Amino acid sequence: MQGHEEPGPRATRDDEEIYLASLAGPRAASDGGTAQPTSNSRNRRASRVAILALVLLVLGPVLWRWWPTEVARWYGAIARERQLEGDSQAAEQALLTALRWNPESSPLHRQLGDLRVDSRDYDRAVADYSRAIELDPTDPMNFVQRSVVLQHLKRHDEAIGDWHRIEALIKDQGQEQTASVLNGLAYARALGNTELDRALDEVNQALQFGGRNAESRAAMLDTRGYIQYLRGEHQAARQDLDRAIESIELLIAARANRKSYADPRQYELDSKLLTQHAAVMRYHRALVLRELGESELADQDLQQVRRWGHEPGDDLF
Repeated sequence: MQGHEEPGPRATRDDEEIYLASLAGPRAASDGGTAQPTSNSRNRRASRVAILALVLLVLGPVLWRWWPTEVARWYGAIARERQLEGDSQAAEQALLTALRWNPESSPLHRQLGDLRVDSRDYDRAVADYSRAIELDPTDPMNFVQRSVVLQHLKRHDEAIGDWHRIEALIKDQGQEQTASVLNGLAYARALGNTELDRALDEVNQALQFGGRNAESRAAMLDTRGYIQYLRGEHQAARQDLDRAIESIELLIAARANRKSYADPRQYELDSKLLTQHAAVMRYHRALVLRELGESELADQDLQQVRRWGHEPGDDLF
């Protein structure tokens, strides 16, 4: 005897139509079968819009504050690239655009000041550095850069004042930092030809505390040699300047022998700065040699200064 099964409930026509519509998709379904999927789709879209609105509500203020800073940073990077390429005008335009996006950026104002120093636009450079200091009075480099420009403008007392502010900012940051500031302060006094006894004490302390780095030590010896020249101590000045020049030119030769470097443009910029320091030392020694009656050697130093692209004079320091 075959087994007997109880029949299930009989499917209605409505049930069959819904089932067939689900297989065939919305286009084959009857009007009654598409209402629910369409409604679900609309609900999902509404949910997404609501979530997006909530995200914007929460993150909108953050993005609003972040976006101008990022755009300004991007233009600042473009300015550095243009400066490395030697296009000062394009670099300045990029920086001015950056500052329109973020006018409260101390680094951007200092970067603009650096660019204007390169073109010898000292009055505007002072204004740029002063604005950078207003925005961030805790960054010593803002004062360092402004002091250099003030020296070019013969505003020596103000430059010395900036070095005193730097001295206060780097207090207790280590002997090397202290030595660098003492040397900067002594050199600022020398450029103003003022308080030379005090300047000599400061640079002697700098040489005692720091100068482990060859370039830093050469700079300190140059400062002391120049102070001794101003004090009329020409033999002592020559000894220090001979040592400074020997050290800095060994560094120049070592850089010239390097086989590889990350960015050739940055390498050229750094090399140019190093030869500028050497040119200053050669100029100072030429002054001393003239006082010692060694005019021929003095002329050789001045010729080398010009070969490096600098003109000997009070603005070379």
